[in-house]
Parts: sequence; structure tokens; C-alpha cells
Amino acid sequence: MKMKELIPTFDVPYYYSCYIPILHDKLKSMGSISYMSLIANEELYSIPAYRMDTITSVPSVARYTQLLEYNQTFRMEKHVYSNFEKGIQYIKECLNRQEVFIALGSTFFLPYSNDYLNPKFIKSHIDVHTYKYVTDHYLAINKLTEDRVFVQDPVPNKFMGEISMEEFHSFWKGGKAIPELAQAKGIERISSYSSIDVIIQEKISMENLKDVFLRTLKKISSEYIRGLIMQKNNKIYYFGKIAALELKENINEDFHKQRNMFPLYLKCLFDMRWSRYFLYDLLIDMNELFKDKFIHITSELMDIKQLWETLYKIAHIKLLKKDSNLSDLESFNLIMMDIINRECVLHENILFLLQHNYSLQS
Repeated sequence: MKMKELIPTFDVPYYYSCYIPILHDKLKSMGSISYMSLIANEELYSIPAYRMDTITSVPSVARYTQLLEYNQTFRMEKHVYSNFEKGIQYIKECLNRQEVFIALGSTFFLPYSNDYLNPKFIKSHIDVHTYKYVTDHYLAINKLTEDRVFVQDPVPNKFMGEISMEEFHSFWKGGKAIPELAQAKGIERISSYSSIDVIIQEKISMENLKDVFLRTLKKISSEYIRGLIMQKNNKIYYFGKIAALELKENINEDFHKQRNMFPLYLKCLFDMRWSRYFLYDLLIDMNELFKDKFIHITSELMDIKQLWETLYKIAHIKLLKKDSNLSDLESFNLIMMDIINRECVLHENILFLLQHNYSLQS
């Protein structure tokens, strides 16, 4: 069983999640125009998001933007099969439709992965001090025989080739098939024999491509300026400009105390940089589509990206030192406030440009 030839996506920036290039290929196989930068930004990766656990006081940066509940041009739904045989049958049906099949499983069982049967993989999830969650890994399937499965695994493995049906079976059982992970964080969300179904809610063609990009950019900048704060259960979520402001406040508070949480705050500072990278990618693609209409904004964002790198280095080199002082903290604060102010102006300029130069479809 084999689908028609589709050039797989392997040229992927290192900061992209494993599912994005696979979803990109899936959408193309379904007849929609696709850009990886557009997928990431429809998923709101460019909106800074910061979370604080009010019970443990543990901070984190991740994609909590699903809480904002925006409509997208596509929807992903998890599908769980009752057994391996039924799952294989569904793969065949998908390939018959000439569509990429997306399987979820564990890298622990992939023979080409560094995680393959690696005790360090298990230890990293069960160590008493770990904050790591068990998550699904995404594989694209586009060919199936009686005893072999042809897979694409662009991130992080950059692998395209065959694995045995037995190896695929183990992968597809996933983290649930690793007894040592029974009590690991996140294991409750893992299912054996699961896949991702993609539902196109608005097929992207040359007729609506520019409008989809414009709507997405407006969404990103509007949410950045809004700076929403949301509480759900025992977590407080900070979005947009307020995310960086809250992280700055937390760093300052901890600096004047015992600094027990400082490594976690620095990790948040490191992770918060990525949202600017995803926005930059979106603007690069938009400059190609709109003949460099966003080139000045892109240039300003490049400067902001570099400032984030400088900020993290200062925090890592100076603020982590035992003999760091208020002068080091003041230097850090000045740069971070400069970044936040420049980002606010950047997003205000984006909204002004969109309002005065483009008529967006609803």
C-alpha cells in the first residue's frame, strides 16, 4: 500500500516541533497550500505564554495558547484504535485516499533514534527532580507492505526509510508499553495505537492565501498588545506583553531572596525567545508574498531577536553568579524593558499597517 509521490519536508528549523513538518505534508496531501510558518502561527506559537503554578510556584513557558480558542484553517483530532490490526486497516484506507498518515508513539522504540532502548530516556522522565513530561512523537506513514513500514521522521531524527512491522508495532504502543513510565508525568494522556486526523476547515488556495496570512498576523499582534491574564485551576497564564513583564518581576523577586527558583526562571527566559523566531519566520514568508511590504518590521524584529539572545547571556553569565550584585540586575532590567517596549511598538506598527493598507476578509 503506497500513496502517490510527495516530496517530504526535511528542511526544518531546529526549534520547530516534530509534528509541524508532518502536518505540513499532510495538508499538502489533502490539496491545501501549506507553509510551516503559517501552521506554527495559526497555532499561536508567536504569542509569548508564561505559566505559574500557584501551589508549587513552578514557572514554565510553553504553548498554552489553545486556551485563547481561536479558529484555524485546520483542526487536529486524536484518534485511538482498539487494537493494532484495526489501526493498520485505517492506515491502508488513508493511503488509498493518497493522504499522509500521522501515527503517534514513542522514540524509545525507533531503531534509528538516539532514544532507542536507551535507559537515559526512561531516567529523564522518572528522575525525582525532573520536570519532563511523557509526550507523543509524530511519524508520517506513506507506504505499507506486509512486513515493512515506510516512515518520515524529520524532527529531530531527519530519517526517511523503512522499519519493520514489529518495530512500528512497538513504536505505536507508545509510552504505555514502557512499565517504568507508569507513574511518569503526562503518561495519563498517552494512548496506544493513536493517530492524528486532520480536518480542513478552510482550504488554502492562491485565492485566499494572502488573507489567511494577514488574519494570522493580526491575531498575533492583537493578542500581544492585549496581554491577557487567565486563571484555570491552580495555574495562572500570562500572554503577550504581560508574559515578559511577569517573568521579569519574578526574576527580580527571586534575585533578592535565596534564588532557589533562579534556574527555572532562566529556562523560561531561554524558552520565551522562541516565540519571536516563529513570528520572524511568518514575516519572512509574508515578504515573499507581499513583495517586501513588511521588510522594515522584519528588520526591527531581527534586532529584537538579537536582544533576546543578549539578555539571556547576561542572565546566564552574570545573574547566576553567587557574587552577582544589584548593578548586574539593573543592567538586565534595562535591556529587558527596552525589549518589551520595542516589541509593543513593533506590534502596534503591525496593526497600524494592517488597518491602513489591507482589507481583511472575515
